[in-house]
Amino acid sequence: MSTKVTASRSIRFTRSGASYMMRLECDKGDLYQYYDGSTVTPVIDTVNSVTLTAVLSLSGSNGTVSDFDFNASANSGKYSLKWYLNSISSSNEIQFNSTTNISYGTAAGSNVANIFRRDKNKLIVQGSLKDAFAGQSGYVICVLTLTEDSGSTTEFQTALPAMVMAVTSNTWNVRIYSDSGSMTIKTHDTSSAESKVVLKARVFNGTTEVTTGFTFDWYRQDSTSLGGWASFASAGASSQTVNDGDVDSALLVRLDIKVNGAKVCSDMATVYDDADPYVIVPNPDPQDENIRETEGNSVTYTPAVRPRDKQEVASSSLTGVTFQYYLYSAAGVLIIPMATGNTFTVTAANCIAAGGDVELVIVASF
Repeated sequence: MSTKVTASRSIRFTRSGASYMMRLECDKGDLYQYYDGSTVTPVIDTVNSVTLTAVLSLSGSNGTVSDFDFNASANSGKYSLKWYLNSISSSNEIQFNSTTNISYGTAAGSNVANIFRRDKNKLIVQGSLKDAFAGQSGYVICVLTLTEDSGSTTEFQTALPAMVMAVTSNTWNVRIYSDSGSMTIKTHDTSSAESKVVLKARVFNGTTEVTTGFTFDWYRQDSTSLGGWASFASAGASSQTVNDGDVDSALLVRLDIKVNGAKVCSDMATVYDDADPYVIVPNPDPQDENIRETEGNSVTYTPAVRPRDKQEVASSSLTGVTFQYYLYSAAGVLIIPMATGNTFTVTAANCIAAGGDVELVIVASF
């Protein structure tokens, strides 16, 4: 019997100028804002805010997955979080008023006063991303320090892209989001709503959100298909349901928007299945998975497949595993159709060829 698991990794490219897994989830799918002069969309303020949630998943010995409860009184002294813009340094850390929990001062050289608010494991964006990131795309980084009952501490880091873009009236963009606000399947019990993820999309022409005049084409990553993608059965619908049977621990999904049959924009999103018994531990070096053009550095992956409840135990790694690697551009173009081996390196040259950030899909068979 052959078993397959999949992992999807986002490698950040910066141009010149134990049983825990952590990620940042955005209730709007992506963190983004478009602008044309002083006109911005979507408007982000205290009424129309965006919430980023740091999720720390814990795997039990029976293969079940639960999330660390940041709201439980018993856990109140067990964790601390810091938030940064673009990179981890004291000058890039977002400072918060200890009473109101609203940001003040500067971070990464920008005035971030009143733009952010913290609430336990959440960062609420309630102001202009354009102002916070000086009109350029960047990253929101969360650093979580968890204190075990023994007194030992473990640090986790995760990041989410903030897409801030200048557009014109002829610029098309699309952003995928989850109907429930989560991109994660948590159970294989098909009677539960948590056994599926319903994907939808917001489409923009310039700074105007539009709902007509275009068509949807949904695709799933498929290493056996030409170009590395296969259409969903309901590819032309405005929403796409991803069921637990569609996902081998992680599934890369692409949406193309077409006007008069011509593709005008696309977006990609990863759906995770936290109920799968096995997981790929990607072991990136460096761990921040950030490639900088000025340094010409690279990211090397030495993946391992482990039981989900023992993913931090190196000795639990399965043997006889075959790894395949597929590298995609941010637009969904397959840059490297397939590579095999126990390691894989993403280089600055790969990112330049792809036009920026890239997405690596790792498929393990055993």
